[in-house]
Amino acid sequence: MSIYEVESASGIAPVRALIEEWGIEPLVNCGGVRTRYGGSRTLPEAIAEMETIQNQFVDMDELNVAAGSAMSRLLDVEWGLVTGGASAAITLATAAAIAGRDPFIAMSMPFHCLERSIVALPNGHLSPYDMAITGAGGILVEIGDIDELFAVRDKIALMFFVGLREADGAITFSAWLEAAARFDVPVLVDAASEFLIGPERWTQRGAGLVAYSGAKRIGGPSGAGLLLGRRDLVKAATLHTAPNFGIGRSMKVSREEVVGMLRAVELNAKNGCMLWQPDRELECRGMLESIRLGLCSIEGVRAEVVEGTPALPIPRLRIEWAPSAITRSGPSILAALRDGRPAIVVEEQWVAEHSITIDAFCMQRGEEDVVLRRLVEELESPQKVQVEPISRGNNLRRSESCWTLATYFNSSPRTGRLVFSQGDGPVRGEYVDDDLIAEVQGFRRGAVLNFFLNTEKFGNQIVINFVGAVHGDKATGTATFGRMLPQKNAFLPDLNRDKIRWTAEKLNPAGQDRGL
Repeated sequence: MSIYEVESASGIAPVRALIEEWGIEPLVNCGGVRTRYGGSRTLPEAIAEMETIQNQFVDMDELNVAAGSAMSRLLDVEWGLVTGGASAAITLATAAAIAGRDPFIAMSMPFHCLERSIVALPNGHLSPYDMAITGAGGILVEIGDIDELFAVRDKIALMFFVGLREADGAITFSAWLEAAARFDVPVLVDAASEFLIGPERWTQRGAGLVAYSGAKRIGGPSGAGLLLGRRDLVKAATLHTAPNFGIGRSMKVSREEVVGMLRAVELNAKNGCMLWQPDRELECRGMLESIRLGLCSIEGVRAEVVEGTPALPIPRLRIEWAPSAITRSGPSILAALRDGRPAIVVEEQWVAEHSITIDAFCMQRGEEDVVLRRLVEELESPQKVQVEPISRGNNLRRSESCWTLATYFNSSPRTGRLVFSQGDGPVRGEYVDDDLIAEVQGFRRGAVLNFFLNTEKFGNQIVINFVGAVHGDKATGTATFGRMLPQKNAFLPDLNRDKIRWTAEKLNPAGQDRGL
């Protein structure tokens, strides 16, 4: 049986029936191996291995040693550890680099007093996942030029590098390695979304440590990952996670995940990427080609298969259209596909004003027909799904009004100063509190006020949509968390978070313009 034909192994009910019973509708995943969409597929051999050990008990230290030794042989690395995902692998690697094998420092993480705790990374490699580093007590320092490392050389514990950004940055991997060797500091590579085959390519090139997602391209359990590399560092990482009591205790990995992950590693090491075998590649290309051909008949639409990179050779289908022929925007089509039945998800970063991109890596046979039908429906229909725009407001009134904004994330509000342009129509300004400065943009129509607070923290985008009403010198409403499509001026709400309450009060002296 193919991994794309797996049915529920339990005799109770098919997985699809259970999902529908809970009121959750399965997605057609055209967005790739994103955790937000459920990750990827687990190999049936890995599932079988996990089921085998369910009724057997083992000493977890012994199991981790056996798994580490097996991965060493299979991947030609010094040692390996199954972790609670790639992010957990990065956290444990950071802890190992800072504290080493010292149990007293390990028990104080992340509140250690060590100066040697800087984690250097090249400009352009910062991302939301870096909280895995700062959460372990690492201090991130971005480096634009190798010479900048000399100023902090005695405080560097680890040098970080994102594998898939190797071709994009000004600092090459070889230059990064050379500098790390000069300072006697290990290099950790984030290879979360990459293929894993033997021998492991990053350690072969000189990396001290490398982190992989167990599920994305390897076919292991969805919640598992791998930390591979130098024996001393990987062994030190075990001090910080279960069954021990360290900063990674909450990143516990079950015995089922260890053996399932090990089985997936074995199959990938011996056969190449199990989720991208030649027959599966042909199948995915066939699905993309079927969609491409079906869109050719629509005037103004151009679809082409875009090849992947040597590091990640996954083709995708880029669909572009002429605004003179198609009235729909990319964000509106993305939203319509997500809200339709069945729901179809497309990766947000691949959506532009007049294009979207389809990834077939996680699609199943037959779903290409559904995707094509829905794309045709949306491309041929007038604009109907409104994705909330961020109004740029080029012709704003020059006058401003200052307000205090209280946002009730918790029982005690977060309070800051909000400065807005006044009057109906587009409004813009900024929000400032004790540790935050954020851009604010939106619109005012009569008493109705809608504005967005948009900022970043350690590379993690924070977007909050405030909706409410203005009553004289006061305003009240609710706020929603969400995400902004990159450079598309479109807000997508996060369905997993409840709305929060906010209030605002005008600070301007009496007698001035009372409008926003």
